[in-house]
Amino acid sequence: MQEKIKHYYQQEFNTISMYNSPIRLDSEEYFQNLSLNQNQNQEHLLALLNDNSSPFRYLLEGNIGVGKTALLKHIAYLWSIGKSLAYYDLVLYIDLSRLKEKVSDMSDIVSSLLQASFGFDG
Repeated sequence: MQEKIKHYYQQEFNTISMYNSPIRLDSEEYFQNLSLNQNQNQEHLLALLNDNSSPFRYLLEGNIGVGKTALLKHIAYLWSIGKSLAYYDLVLYIDLSRLKEKVSDMSDIVSSLLQASFGFDG
């Protein structure tokens, strides 16, 4: 399963388009120097993601169209090529808009999305 998911991320998330534009940008070039402002301190985002002693939950906020989805796809892509989050066996990009049915818990969400995206039965 892991290799199939990595392959999917490498194929689908290696480029990004902004605002549904037909122009595709290389995600590694687009996201070169990501930084995080935290209590007036700026830290490089990928350094935080690669530090397995850091909290494993982050809140990503921003206005519509600022690149939140593109950033999350890029993080999944970096995991798939071994450049980030290497200490995780599995990184799931969960697009809740793809859910076709009402679900009540995270296991239902993951099962539904694995089936829809990869053909895996939960």
